[in-house]
Amino acid sequence: MDEDTKTKYLAEVNELIQSRQKNIFSNYPVIREIFKNSYEGDTEVNPLRNEICICIIFGLCQAAITLTNHMIEKYLKIALIYKNANFSSEGKDLIEKLTNATAQSTAAYNSNNMDKNINAACTQGIITKEDKKELNRIRECLRNAYSHADSSKTHSEISIPLTGAKVTEQGLQFEETSITRIASLPMIQGIAQVKHAEANAIPYFQFIDSLIRRTRPNIFKNHKE
Repeated sequence: MDEDTKTKYLAEVNELIQSRQKNIFSNYPVIREIFKNSYEGDTEVNPLRNEICICIIFGLCQAAITLTNHMIEKYLKIALIYKNANFSSEGKDLIEKLTNATAQSTAAYNSNNMDKNINAACTQGIITKEDKKELNRIRECLRNAYSHADSSKTHSEISIPLTGAKVTEQGLQFEETSITRIASLPMIQGIAQVKHAEANAIPYFQFIDSLIRRTRPNIFKNHKE
């Protein structure tokens, strides 16, 4: 890369950072503790935790929600797989023992939908009934809404006043203001979803992070006893 290109790219990157300064200084103090503290001994969802924190810090809230959706679904599968693993399985070496230990539970839970794994996690004492209720709410209004691009779930019954206008020979003519559901008007859903994500990304991630930190000891409880 020549020096002129480097200079150009550096200026563009600095401009990008400058445009995100408001988000950085606003969001970093809120998310700092989660960002600085990993899930000890975890190699499965820690990379997701780290990326979600970075998304939130830079104000990429839609990306943060989408990744949080992935993280909680991944965590439930990992939790159930490890909870039901047979760590006394035989094998010629460590890798084969580990593979054999989780083979049966992986087959049992890895292909399950989120609803089934929420129920299984509650039944097996990994999460509480209150967690189950909240996760099922999240499954509908955040996970399904964003993963399936379902505007009726994202915006529900939220309505806003809108006024139409048209150009006539007499000039700009305004129509009567009407109350319109956001879910019924695709052309405003992009901006509406940005605002929805800004309002929900941080509390959603904080809840999932708290649930993970609180329930991780339940995964290996039976194996330690």
